[in-house]
Amino acid sequence: MKRIVYSLRCGVIGLKEFSAEIFRDYLKSQLNDHQFIPGQSVNERAYEFFILYRDLPFKIEITFFENGDMFLENRSLRDNYDVICFLIEAQTTESSDNLKTEYKQIKQVLSKDIMYVLIGFTGDLNRIVNSEREHLISIGEELDFLYVFLLEYQKPDISQIFKKIFRDFTFQFKFSSPELFERAKAYGEKMREEKNKFFELN
Repeated sequence: MKRIVYSLRCGVIGLKEFSAEIFRDYLKSQLNDHQFIPGQSVNERAYEFFILYRDLPFKIEITFFENGDMFLENRSLRDNYDVICFLIEAQTTESSDNLKTEYKQIKQVLSKDIMYVLIGFTGDLNRIVNSEREHLISIGEELDFLYVFLLEYQKPDISQIFKKIFRDFTFQFKFSSPELFERAKAYGEKMREEKNKFFELN
């Protein structure tokens, strides 16, 4: 059977050390003690993972950047992304001001159709006041982010982010190339039977 995998490149901008840690920790938490993470380090700031979502096989490369300037510095990297996630501290005005500047700079440079996601982090979701939540939503609306998430530092549930991204690209793949989509899904069903080939996201 021919290997057909949907490839995605995701750039994560902001809170670099923390963001890399939560993505790795999330994937580890979904695996049992006898499994390894079906991915590898591509370079010092990028990781590649193989994921099954509803039997559709994805190869996703995630690259982490400290800020927007670091993203824009590397021309060879910046022009090939499908998804860009901005991570900010939800409770600080400085963080949101920097976001607006970096986002506008990146949008001016990148011409292709990219999914932009805003992720705000807070200390405690139960204690965050409505004004802070509304502030994050207003930033997302002002800058035209497709999705806006608010997560806790201590318990960041990023599964919902993965699911939103994969759901959208699954829909896009299915209707743009239905025949290839069915072949990719058949390959995914076969890979589901083989342990440690793909990380399965339900």
